[in-house]
Amino acid sequence: MRRGMVFVTGIHGVGKTTFCEHLARSLALPTFTASSIIRDCGEMNTDPARLNGEVLSNAEIFRRAILQLGQSHRTFFVDGHTVLLDQDAHFVRIPPSIFADLQIFAFVLLYHDVEEVRRRLKCEIPNEPPFLAAFQSAEIEQASFIANQLGLKFLAHHGSEGPDKITSEIERLVNA
Repeated sequence: MRRGMVFVTGIHGVGKTTFCEHLARSLALPTFTASSIIRDCGEMNTDPARLNGEVLSNAEIFRRAILQLGQSHRTFFVDGHTVLLDQDAHFVRIPPSIFADLQIFAFVLLYHDVEEVRRRLKCEIPNEPPFLAAFQSAEIEQASFIANQLGLKFLAHHGSEGPDKITSEIERLVNA
């Protein structure tokens, strides 16, 4: 089994956590969320609306925590973001340097129809369709950019397609 992490990214409400839980059950591997990892460090700047003035400092906390997780877990899944919102709901792109030394072997991007994302949203980020479409486009662009910059396998998956095909592909990567 390959050592490292599969990073699953996408905007809020796209189904990252549900998908990672599916992967964890299917492949018998642990899964974590970036926000819980940061929160468990006790340093997270939180806002119930998920609008955060400390995006890049939280990203650095995440990076350090993942390095520690990698010491205790051979292979695992993490769901998180490559673009977050600051306190003014502006997009903040997480730089590739945050991910560079994390033993990631695949970036999996989940995306979905904006109306479906809007229906699923449980947090207080802006949920107007044009905003969500721009947010999702920024996430797609940044995830692809990071994967390309770091030479990582990049998989994009539309949520309406069901998990079986991409799960099989991830299983092959994990067992490579």
